[in-house]
Amino acid sequence: MGKGRAIRPATDSVIPIISKVEAKDISDNRCISEEAGRELSGAFVSWGHGAYGLTLGMGTGKLMSQLVIGKKPDIDMAIFDISRDYSIAASPGPEQKRLGNEELSVQ
Repeated sequence: MGKGRAIRPATDSVIPIISKVEAKDISDNRCISEEAGRELSGAFVSWGHGAYGLTLGMGTGKLMSQLVIGKKPDIDMAIFDISRDYSIAASPGPEQKRLGNEELSVQ
């Protein structure tokens, strides 16, 4: 059987983005007031899981549902916020997985 390949978007840190997108970040500021911008977004993103998409899917789905309905998520979502500094990587192999400056041991 041949080895398959697929593009699996991932962040360099291998921490996915799971976040609400604020209206001010996706609209022309001339079209929306600041007050309305805080409430009108309705856009959410969940991407960058890389090779762990299926593994993390159920937990991500639960967190996303909590964000969408306005419920406080079960965990602190700051590390997953779209406003954090991130860069996109091809789905890294186990030897490339890292979190911030610390190496992860993948076995």
